[in-house]
Amino acid sequence: MNFLSHFYFERYYRDPELILGSVFPDLLKNADSKAHLFPYKHELKFLSNPKLKAIYEGWQRHLQIDKIFHVTPFFYDHVHGLKTLLQPHLKNTPIRPSFMAHIGLELLLDHLLIQHKMVDVNVFYKLLELVDRETVQKFLTLCGYEDSEKFFKFYDEFLDAHYISTYKDLDQILKALIFICKRVWELDSKEIPKKELLLSLEEYIPYLEKDFKSIFVEIDSQIW
Repeated sequence: MNFLSHFYFERYYRDPELILGSVFPDLLKNADSKAHLFPYKHELKFLSNPKLKAIYEGWQRHLQIDKIFHVTPFFYDHVHGLKTLLQPHLKNTPIRPSFMAHIGLELLLDHLLIQHKMVDVNVFYKLLELVDRETVQKFLTLCGYEDSEKFFKFYDEFLDAHYISTYKDLDQILKALIFICKRVWELDSKEIPKKELLLSLEEYIPYLEKDFKSIFVEIDSQIW
């Protein structure tokens, strides 16, 4: 799941460190694709500090939510459905249709959360701005990550851009989707049929909108 979908499960909390933790794995992956942290191996180091503990608990909930989501019939059905629409437009590109469909589904869920006013994007960003950076630095250090400057550079850009707020528009969803694909494959912008892909996203939204709330109910019933 993407940023806002993770925030959905913590939307009633006002603990900045917990909110950060709930999206931390994805933030770090975006900041440094080579970073691989395993906080559970250092759990005892976090428990005596409430802020470190909150980050850790948010991180673990993130992993649990993704694990549940990726094995649900909802996930398989909608990835397949979206892939069917996208595939004809990707045959002349190196992009793997299943990859675009997977990421596309997650971004479209964020889009629908905004459209249905199920999360407040401004609250999400305000909480992230209030995070105690010394605690974040300590968490990274305790996990053995040494390039915190790289993370904070991305984090500041993430906060300044507020780009998730633009997910209310499908053309911005496509823009984000293409950007992610460009991180995986070398792509010439001219070979990407943006108009056709956007029409496919627009065509799929009504199908997803019919039952998208059910996945949040299902996951919410299973997480601790």
